[in-house]
Amino acid sequence: MIPLPDTMKAPPPSPPGEIERRADETAVDAAIAAAATRLHGLQFHPEHGYYGWSGDDAADGHATVAQVAREIAAEARAGLAGARRRHMFDGAFRPILARALDSLALHAARQRAGRHATAAGARVDAAIADSSAHHGDDARFAHAVFTAKAETDRLAAIHGWDQATTRAQRTALVAKAHAARLVGLAQASPERALAFFRAHRDKFPPVAQTQAEAKLSLLAKEERIQALARAIMAGSNVGGIACTGPDCADPAGHLAAWRAEATQVAAVVAQGDGDFRNELADAITARVERLRAEAAAKDRLGRNQLLAAALTHPRPCDPPELLERDPRLKLAWVDARPEVRAGIKARLRQNGRGSEPAPSPAALTQRRWAIGLRALHPAAFQRLDLTHAGFATLPADRRIELLRAQSEAAAAPDAARLLRLAQAAPVGRTP
Repeated sequence: MIPLPDTMKAPPPSPPGEIERRADETAVDAAIAAAATRLHGLQFHPEHGYYGWSGDDAADGHATVAQVAREIAAEARAGLAGARRRHMFDGAFRPILARALDSLALHAARQRAGRHATAAGARVDAAIADSSAHHGDDARFAHAVFTAKAETDRLAAIHGWDQATTRAQRTALVAKAHAARLVGLAQASPERALAFFRAHRDKFPPVAQTQAEAKLSLLAKEERIQALARAIMAGSNVGGIACTGPDCADPAGHLAAWRAEATQVAAVVAQGDGDFRNELADAITARVERLRAEAAAKDRLGRNQLLAAALTHPRPCDPPELLERDPRLKLAWVDARPEVRAGIKARLRQNGRGSEPAPSPAALTQRRWAIGLRALHPAAFQRLDLTHAGFATLPADRRIELLRAQSEAAAAPDAARLLRLAQAAPVGRTP
């Protein structure tokens, strides 16, 4: 018998029939669908899907999630029987897995880039904040500008920016550093801020260039006017003009002389600028009014302190007993006008007699007028002298009531103390 060649001993496998082919396709399709569903959940599950991860979690967890995706594909493939079905699965699922892995890698790369961008932004912000807080330090400002440029180049490499985008981002961060220092300088000295702005005008956006210079010019002018006003009122030599200091206790008594000196100074430092002359004179007038208001407020607070202490229980009967209650009362007593001292002494004599004066109709009318003044003209009510003789016959509780209202309206530093004194006062007779 003639032996058969080796190639003919085992006949080649016959192609699958129609029924077998359809069974294979059904099994492979089911495996692909199940694996694809698991991949979708791995990426998009609302509670623990990878696309819900961000920052360090997404960047550090990418390798683990990618490995899980490969294991999903391997498990689905291992669940198929026969080489033919596995071969069909490989051909159909390979592009699905590749797209999923690419998508996972892209999300991780974006989160890494976002983390780098956040860190870079934090470094730039910290350098700019430090430069703004130390606006007089050129080295800190140079470091802020250098940091802005360096971090821009770093981000350009991470994000793959083109030259135009990189240049625009660098310009924006450098402008941010300049703007922060400009704000710091403007708060300390508008004149220095204006000089800085003019030296670095090209580092600011066109809109800011026009607006900032106009505003800084006004602030610098105001700063200069206020400095000249202080120098004139202090009696300094300004522009070659020897100004004279105040020669009376009330600054208003020297106002006319100061305004005349302001006209002479303005003619030297701002020739031909009538507005500057008028603004300088107005600044002196405003400073005089503020000084008078501060002195009046201090005087009023002292009067109220003395009166509140004289009305409290146990009630003092003589000035030494009154002044021993609080060191601030001694200062108020020294600064008090003679008529104020007389009114306080009258109150102390009443305390010594142990009786309240009978409320006079004039005092009751005065009280009603004061209450109306408080409602209609609060500023005038704050200036009201509650130690005046017109209130002398009011019961203690009524005078304390007015003291409390005036202290609350004035919001003086010692208002809380006055309120405590008033609340400790005994209730007297009421009209």
